[in-house]
Amino acid sequence: MIKSINFINYKSFDNLDISDINFENINLIFGYNGHGKSSFADFLYQSINNNILDNFNCSQQKYKIYIYNERYKRNVLYIDNDEKYDFNSFYAGENIKDIIKQKK
Repeated sequence: MIKSINFINYKSFDNLDISDINFENINLIFGYNGHGKSSFADFLYQSINNNILDNFNCSQQKYKIYIYNERYKRNVLYIDNDEKYDFNSFYAGENIKDIIKQKK
């Protein structure tokens, strides 16, 4: 498991010090478009797959990283060119359970 990352020097992250962030067993990264979520995910993916872990403080546990972003939607969830099968995501708000119940 990744416990912390000392700094990131990748894409728009210019030696960004994030050593004060302590990661837990499950972490959710979210934010506005264009603020580095995909770059951060790419950094994790490239670092782990290429075994470049100098900036990582890890426990002995194995870890898995799941990334759900536009690239994931395009590469995995896109079915074909028929519009009725395209995947669409949206923000449903805090009352999503109530909205789903109303639709039933």
